[in-house]
Formats: sequence, C-alpha cells, structure tokens
Amino acid sequence: MQLLYAELEGSDAIVIGSPVYFGQVTAQTKAFLDRFYALMGPEGSKLRGKKLALVYAQGNPNAQSFQPYFDIAERGYGFLGLKLKGTLLTTGSSGPGTKDREDLLERAKQIGARLF
Repeated sequence: MQLLYAELEGSDAIVIGSPVYFGQVTAQTKAFLDRFYALMGPEGSKLRGKKLALVYAQGNPNAQSFQPYFDIAERGYGFLGLKLKGTLLTTGSSGPGTKDREDLLERAKQIGARLF
C-alpha cells in the first residue's frame, strides 16, 4: 500500500471502480478505501482537492436500489477532501454487453472531461 499512497498523493485525479455485490463495493475495494484513512494528517487529508470519479457496475436493473450506500460513500470521499466530478453506474450488467451502450459511453466521456 505504501507504493499506492505515493501514487495517490502524486495524482491529479482518482478513478475508483467496482462491481456492486450485496449492495456495496467488493470487499477488496472496501479494504483499499479503508486504507485511505492513513492519508489523514495533522493538516488534514493529503488527498484534499484531488478530483474523483466513481464507476460502479451492478446486476440489479434498478439504479436506485443501492443509492443510500453510494451517498454514504460520497460523504466519506468528501471528508477526505476529494472533489467528486461524476459517477457512472451501469445497471443490469451481470454479463457482457455494456460496450454497446452509447449512453454509458457518452456519460463516461463527460466525466472524463471534468477530470482533466
């Protein structure tokens, strides 16, 4: 994780992506995010002001099903001083097939433009 801390601190933007299992990000993603707390210091977060994009893929077709979890996560990122520039959520994506979704590709382009 020490190598990743240096990469995170040196970045202009961070993109966090995860499938959504049981209503939240995977255990591996959660463990990674929990380690962000080590970047808090006496002067605040070492990530303050960095841009953030979130990408989630869930099999559930209802985009609002897990919104309370996403809202809580966004507050946590705000606590770290990260500036959320957009969230991309794919729904009903329990298998291949999202590459032909023009709406998702356009949304991804818009978020990418806000990152840079």
